[in-house]
Amino acid sequence: MRNFQLLTYESRGPLVVITLNRPEVLNALNLELFVELRWALIEAQMDDQVEIPIITGAGRAFCAGADLKSVSEHHASDRARWVGAYEYAEAADALFRQITQMSKVVMAMVNGPAYAAGIVLACCSDIAVASENATFCVPEGLVGIADELSTTWLQASIGLARAKMMVLTAEAISAREAKDRGMIAMVAPHEELWTTVQDVATRVLRTAPGSRALFKQIMNDRLPVPRQRHIVESHLAAESKEGAEAFEQKRTPRWMPKV
Repeated sequence: MRNFQLLTYESRGPLVVITLNRPEVLNALNLELFVELRWALIEAQMDDQVEIPIITGAGRAFCAGADLKSVSEHHASDRARWVGAYEYAEAADALFRQITQMSKVVMAMVNGPAYAAGIVLACCSDIAVASENATFCVPEGLVGIADELSTTWLQASIGLARAKMMVLTAEAISAREAKDRGMIAMVAPHEELWTTVQDVATRVLRTAPGSRALFKQIMNDRLPVPRQRHIVESHLAAESKEGAEAFEQKRTPRWMPKV
């Protein structure tokens, strides 16, 4: 087994709990964590004792999306920006393809806020169960980024009109509203989140592994495929640089008009 630095990998019988472990930045995904999470899922796929990998977050958040501080560090030069954006897009695409294409059922235990790429983690997982404390948001527009991964998965999950409302306003919604919209499968009281996930996993395990894998393939083959080109172009835009710097400096982006 690999020696993971930014996540924990805990086997619990036929389940394995993969915990994003960067609570100090709300489990934001930098390039290294994208890669580690993908390899943790590969480990789970290859382990005959594991039936269901479960992704969750350490601390009070599930995943705050991209680590904007690490993104801003790639803006030293145009070439560095291009390389950084491309590497990030490649790592994100590889991770989400791993989740959707692996034969085993992947669950998301959404223990807190799920923003941007955190929403994609929840939506592309086969079954997402959220704490009633969780919130969901696509805030990329606030920092000058247009992320096709988030929008593609949102539109597939909740429809065009509701996806546009979330993306264009960058407003957060509650776990209950996310469930009502079809973004996640279930909501549980925070203190009952793990037992609820265990119960759902137990019900999944009653079905035949081959049947589960084929059903998953049939349904996921109908999903749209995001194109990395738009993600790279967005990260290279001047707005992205300004947004990342404003976020890091805790100031208002300069494009914000006074009303």
